[in-house]
Amino acid sequence: MEAVTLPEHDLVSLGIDWLTSTAKRHSGNHPFRDAGDDALAVAASHGNEVVNWRTEGFHGKLCAGVFVGVRRDGWMVQLKSDDAREHALRIIPLASNVSRIDTQITLRFREAQTDLITSQYERARARFHRRKVACPYTHHFNERDGETLAPNKRISDRYGRMYDKGMEQKTDERGRLIRWEVEFKRKVAKHVAQSIVCNDDVSDAIAGSVSGYFSKKAILAPVAGYRVLPLTRAGSQLADARKLIWLAQSARPTIRGLILRGQL
Repeated sequence: MEAVTLPEHDLVSLGIDWLTSTAKRHSGNHPFRDAGDDALAVAASHGNEVVNWRTEGFHGKLCAGVFVGVRRDGWMVQLKSDDAREHALRIIPLASNVSRIDTQITLRFREAQTDLITSQYERARARFHRRKVACPYTHHFNERDGETLAPNKRISDRYGRMYDKGMEQKTDERGRLIRWEVEFKRKVAKHVAQSIVCNDDVSDAIAGSVSGYFSKKAILAPVAGYRVLPLTRAGSQLADARKLIWLAQSARPTIRGLILRGQL
C-alpha cells in the first residue's frame, strides 16, 4: 500500500471492545470467576441494573457490558465496550480460552472527512478491477446509521469494519469520528489475546492488531506498523502470568494464614 497519511486528527480511544472468555470449572475458589465478579460489581456500583441472563448455555448475571455465567463444564466472562477496555487485560491471563476479541482505534478528525471511507472503497474496487475480479468488499451508507466499509464477511475468523462511529451513535457530523475495528474469533482470537497480554507495550499490540488487518486489505489504517508475537512465545508467557496471578490471589492468603497461626 502506498504511503498515505491521514488528515490531522486526535486519538479518541484505542483498546479492546469485546471479550468472550471461558475457564474450566473445578472445585474451590477460581481467580477467573472472582475477576468476573469484580467487574460485575464495578458495573453495578455505577448504578447499572443487575439482571439474570443466559447465553451459549451459560446462565448468570448481566450488568451493563459485563456478563458472568456458569454451566456444567465451566464459567464464562463476557465484556463489552468500556467494560472490556477496563477489565479485559485482567481477565485474559486467567482464561482457559478466548473465543472472541474485538480491538479498535477511534480517531476524531479536526475537519470532517466525508469522503474518507468512500475513497477507500473506490480504491479497493479499482484494484480488484485491474485484476479482473469482483470486489468482495461491502460498502453501505445511509443518513440514519452512517457509513461502513467491510473487507470480508462477518462469519470470517477476522472481520474488520471501518465506519463512521459519530453517525452511528449520533454524536458527530459525518466524517468527524471514524473507527477501525476488527473482530477476531475462534483460534485466531486466542492468539491475538495472548499476543496482547504478553506484549511489553499493550497499546502497540492492540494498535498492531487493527492496523495490520487493514494494511493487508490495502485500506488506509491509523497506525503504520504492527507486531504480533508468535503463539508459542505468547503461550509460554501467558502460563507464567497465570501462575503469578494465581499465587497473588489464591496462595498468598493461605500462606499468610499459616504464618499468623505460627505454622510456617
